[in-house]
Amino acid sequence: APFTVSDITELDREGAQAIQDEDNGLWFLKHALIDNNKGVTVHLGRKDCLAAWLAVQHEEQHNYVAQKEVPNVLVDSRGRKFTLRVYVLLILAAPNEAVEQDALPGTENICHSQRTAWA
Repeated sequence: APFTVSDITELDREGAQAIQDEDNGLWFLKHALIDNNKGVTVHLGRKDCLAAWLAVQHEEQHNYVAQKEVPNVLVDSRGRKFTLRVYVLLILAAPNEAVEQDALPGTENICHSQRTAWA
């Protein structure tokens, strides 16, 4: 999951290592109540994203989250971003038991693809 900030004061702090590492990477400011990539703006760096968040009316700021770009995102053959959710049950034996370890794949796995190509 992408690094997500749900409180504007967290994005304003200079001390968080995860924020400082790639200050010039892309950040997304997302309206938490709007789906399908509507209500999303893209900003170069944490400071630009913070400035955009501060420009939102004060009463609306709690409806937003900021997310750091996920590098090397997966895309399908048509250039659409997709996510895989694979559920696996791991069976681990205690160190002194003679039971084999195993991994059982779930039967309810999910592949979700976006409607448009990733730009």
